[in-house]
Amino acid sequence: MKPCSDKTNAGIAIMIAAVVVVSFLLLFGTMFSKGDIIEALPMLAIFVIIMVLLVWFLKREMDTIRKGAPREDEMSKRFKERAGYYTFVAMIWFALGLSWYSDEAVENGWPTLITRHYLVAIIAFGAVLFMGIWFYLSRRGER
Repeated sequence: MKPCSDKTNAGIAIMIAAVVVVSFLLLFGTMFSKGDIIEALPMLAIFVIIMVLLVWFLKREMDTIRKGAPREDEMSKRFKERAGYYTFVAMIWFALGLSWYSDEAVENGWPTLITRHYLVAIIAFGAVLFMGIWFYLSRRGER
């Protein structure tokens, strides 16, 4: 199978970003229409953080493509793979922790979240964690 070009990969990243934006807007629209404005504020903050990081990332990618440089070199590919691995492991533990909390909350009468909030927490935490680890590894360099 022939690998995709850099422009195709950038287009895919932009489409994924558009899906994320539309998903969050639909979720906010649903929450605002139900009158859950206070509950939507933390998710709005998470959305703003993700969007700032996403715009920064996509701008950097497009600048690299416009300059004619390869989108990824071997080292940046290695950093992304390592960040993905660390995020995968952390997300398993995070999801298990949320599952444990959900069970304990029911048994002990603690406040619980609905399934939608758990899913948003897992997705948002995973996205922010991946971007943070990738940013840290790319700034730190190879060791």
